[in-house]
Amino acid sequence: MELSEYTSHKIYKGVQSLINDNLLNKSRNLFNYEDVQLEMAIKDDASINTEAPGYALSGFIPVEPDTIYSQSHKKEVGQTSTTPFVHVAFFDVNKRFLYRIVNKDATFRTPSNAHFIRVNTNSGLPSQHDRMLSRTDNPIPYEPYGQKIKPELLQSGDSVVVDANNLFDYTDTSLIYDAVIRDTGELVFSLGYSTTGFIPVVKGRSYTVSSGRADFSAFMYMSLYNNNREFLSRLTVNKSLYNNKGFYTVTIPEGASYVRLSYNAGRGHVNNRMFNEGSAPLPYDNGIHKLGRYSFSEDMKDVVLKDTGYRLKERSYTDMPFDGVYHSTQTDGELTQFSGWKSTKHTDVHNLYEALREKHPNYIKKKQYGLDAWGNEFLAYVFTPEKQPAETFPKLAKIYINCSIHGHEHAPALSTYLMMQQICDNWTSDPLLEALRFNVEFVIVPVANLSGYDDYSNKNRNNVNLNRSFTYGFGAQTKGDPSHDQYGGEEPFQEKETQYIAQVFDDHPDMDACFDYHCFGTGSTWRYMWTPTCDDPQFERLAYKWSNRMSHKWAKDFDFLPKDEIIPLGQIDYSYPRGMLKDYAYYERGVELASTIEVARVWNLESGLKMYDATHCRTLTEAITNLVLITADALTKP
Repeated sequence: MELSEYTSHKIYKGVQSLINDNLLNKSRNLFNYEDVQLEMAIKDDASINTEAPGYALSGFIPVEPDTIYSQSHKKEVGQTSTTPFVHVAFFDVNKRFLYRIVNKDATFRTPSNAHFIRVNTNSGLPSQHDRMLSRTDNPIPYEPYGQKIKPELLQSGDSVVVDANNLFDYTDTSLIYDAVIRDTGELVFSLGYSTTGFIPVVKGRSYTVSSGRADFSAFMYMSLYNNNREFLSRLTVNKSLYNNKGFYTVTIPEGASYVRLSYNAGRGHVNNRMFNEGSAPLPYDNGIHKLGRYSFSEDMKDVVLKDTGYRLKERSYTDMPFDGVYHSTQTDGELTQFSGWKSTKHTDVHNLYEALREKHPNYIKKKQYGLDAWGNEFLAYVFTPEKQPAETFPKLAKIYINCSIHGHEHAPALSTYLMMQQICDNWTSDPLLEALRFNVEFVIVPVANLSGYDDYSNKNRNNVNLNRSFTYGFGAQTKGDPSHDQYGGEEPFQEKETQYIAQVFDDHPDMDACFDYHCFGTGSTWRYMWTPTCDDPQFERLAYKWSNRMSHKWAKDFDFLPKDEIIPLGQIDYSYPRGMLKDYAYYERGVELASTIEVARVWNLESGLKMYDATHCRTLTEAITNLVLITADALTKP
């Protein structure tokens, strides 16, 4: 694995691989202070308190069963009263909650069935840096989390790192989405805005904000805090302060030790905001470079490597290639039956899958997860290729497609069914369908929002937006306001539907891809596909391939699309976490490829086409099938 495969930055010279353990000194510290959620804490009943001022909740930390772990603090090593983690919650191998302890001692022993823990701390992010959790019988001196390059391997004159000047890291897990700080210091909900965590500054020093554009404010507000992170004042950094120069400089006043920056997280501008020390703007850098499966801070020569979640899993098996373009052979006569799809109920969707299951009982299995609050049955269908007699079996790619979590979005339910129907019934006439039929395992939730689907409503009947009701990035700012379109409930997973989705992940811990499938109104554009991603370059490449493939394929197929200049029919961008399924899958469940995917409700600019007519149904089938082919191809290639 060559370094050049994963970076466009000339950072290392003569170092060929980061996967070689001989290059690294591995830290014994298991606590990643960057993987915490501020003002959250796990309770002794497994629920998450999303309004816990001063607390922070870690992600899942792998541990060994029946093993002693110790904790310490950089300033208090050796003191048996040190308790940097006030609570420790234990989870089994499937991340199911076992119990929580109040942590009063320097050591604790994991239960015999524990494989993960989450810890609560009782102070904010800046002081997380000096906490230590190690697999040792007694506390040991503090070590930074991560891994370090052994300096003796670097030759004199090597260009190890390009110094970073940007104090704003848009990938920082302490960012709070859909939130802005008022001039009173109150953090309130504001759709589209984001607010950083606490950024350390030095009184009397100058700092400059810039965006590289005179007409664009990098940050709208700068809030100042004292050493205890108590609010002092807020500065409005609007365009008038930029004086058409594209930057603004502020001197940190007496008493201020931290700032928090609020900005409008408009797409396309997140990654060129700059906050640097000094009285002049510096050229943009992102404050952090990502390299392969690691990311490293650039503010020191002794480079610390931190896992960014880039997954290098075992590649899945296939006996046939997936690299081809799928062309539907569905006839108008086959598809006219779906012209009234908008008025269908969730039972109509389930009945279609039941008919498929009756025809292919060895291939398709139904899992009944339970009833929603109105007595509707939450179902998943698993399509598992038959196995040849053998003592061991190769791993097949496993793809989970979650349909219609927004109830008024009926197209995903139809699109996914049409693909599975083609795979089941027409694989003998198409080698790409054959490859999918025998080399990919599918997990399909035909309708996730059962009541909303029947009511043609975005939310369920409890007025909860189910795709804002997952843990990662949960928008606590909308609590108490069910009328808000972003309202995800009073706490994550309060709705039966999202609890059942979590159980799908429990049942399939080996899933490789998760698509949360939606649809949208195109307005006055030709756009047909939209992919709001988890800021994952690996999936963004696949999404680009999908968009490009369908754009030139359909330009050839349809007379209503121009041929002389190919119109891009897709859009790929980063969608920041807001309690969505894609982020839960990617960040908390570790799914290699996870994203929201969306298709158009109709070809809007062609007046001769209608919603769910034969052309629409055909393109719905081709869109999802080609994305699955591209994904399966990526999962089976090294």
